[in-house]
Amino acid sequence: MIEHTDQVEHETLPEINVRRSIAPGQFIAYAGSDIARGEVVLRRSARIGSREIGMLAACGIADLDVVRRPRVAVISTGDELTPPGRLFKPASVYDSNGPIIVAAVTEAGGER
Repeated sequence: MIEHTDQVEHETLPEINVRRSIAPGQFIAYAGSDIARGEVVLRRSARIGSREIGMLAACGIADLDVVRRPRVAVISTGDELTPPGRLFKPASVYDSNGPIIVAAVTEAGGER
């Protein structure tokens, strides 16, 4: 392991000192030891992150059909609506539906 080595500079060629050796067969992973044949590695509608990309690469998969996250616009309308945090006017109500819908879209994976 590189953590157990030191590079030593000499006038002619660099050398590497190995401080800890390993036993034969140590740190060798065998084919199929991480993912078994027939095992489901990714389910439909799963979010793809760094772990999933690494797992797909380990399976030799370079391309994947995906669906882009939906982009949603939320527009609250009505003369009586006041945005939360603003000065409340007589005969007004705070717009609570807009923030609720924005939060629900975000929780479901959408973009605002």
